[in-house]
Amino acid sequence: MKILLSTFTLILSFAPFAIEANQEIRTVGSLDPAVYAVATGGFWQQGQNYGNIRVVVRNVGWEHTRSQFYIQWLWSDESTKKVKEFATIPIQELNEGNWINLNKIERLSSKNGARFKLSYQVRTEENETIKILQVGEPTKYELLQE
Repeated sequence: MKILLSTFTLILSFAPFAIEANQEIRTVGSLDPAVYAVATGGFWQQGQNYGNIRVVVRNVGWEHTRSQFYIQWLWSDESTKKVKEFATIPIQELNEGNWINLNKIERLSSKNGARFKLSYQVRTEENETIKILQVGEPTKYELLQE
């Protein structure tokens, strides 16, 4: 009985920490659980608007997932001192057609805009495919061979 009472007391002593940790997790906000990878870097400017660029990769599906690729231009709003979404577009060349799974994404150095190295596997091909994504001002990008 003493062992059972000691175990119960020990469990109760950690309960407030577990409850506190769960509340902390809930206050983070709502993030898309399908997001698999994000790479941020580079700078864009269009008139008075400017900000950073990022590539967001989501894995969709259940047993057989596939990656969907998006480019997002983030806007630095000086009036509110917040970063906001300026534009988000899918990378059609990667999202339509073949069943693709991202292996790795890397930000590369670039003097203008942003460059990202995308390494992915097309399910119908044996070898990994590598492309360079050159991103410029909002909605402008080019997908290049490595």
